[in-house]
Parts: sequence; C-alpha cells; structure tokens
Amino acid sequence: MENDISVEIFRLQAELCQSFASPQRLMIIHQLKDGPKSVGELSEILNLKQSHTSQLLTVLRKAGVIIPERRGNAVFYSLANPKVITACEYVRAIIAEDLKRRKEIGEAL
Repeated sequence: MENDISVEIFRLQAELCQSFASPQRLMIIHQLKDGPKSVGELSEILNLKQSHTSQLLTVLRKAGVIIPERRGNAVFYSLANPKVITACEYVRAIIAEDLKRRKEIGEAL
C-alpha cells in the first residue's frame, strides 16, 4: 500500500516536471509571477499566436500549475501555487552552477 502511494507521488511529480519541459511554457510561468494575465496578453508579450498560447496554457492547467478565472468574456490565468516560481529559480541556480563548472573545466584544458 505504501509503495503504491510512493509510485503515485512520483507519477504526479513527473507530470508536473513534464509540464515545465517547454521554454514557452516556462516563459508563461515567468509572466504569471506578476499576476493574472489573459491569453491575449500572454500571446502579445510572448509574440505567439493565441491558438498556440491556448495549447500551452492547457498543458499547464491540466498539470495544476495554473488556474483559470473567467472575467466577462475573457479568461485570466494565474499560478495555482507561487512555489512554482521558487522551483524554477532552483533549476536556474543549478544550471548556473553547472555552466560555471563547465567553464572552469574548459579553461583548465
């Protein structure tokens, strides 16, 4: 029973991580850190077609990363949990450390 729960937790973690596996979805998350935005606003900021932006938002919504809120005729999206920004910042820190290490190795050659 406990093993089943562990497997489910890892499955959910993998699903969440998969939703981050797109530069454009990460850019959307970055834009939403400052507050809710509509599909139109995100499309304009990121220079994407609205249909493509909607597809990206659907992946993030299904993974539970963002939540939609209808306001009149428009739907605004916001982060479901601000800790997602912290997670992204940790990943960037790991990348920065790795790039620094690689540079040092390259200089040593």
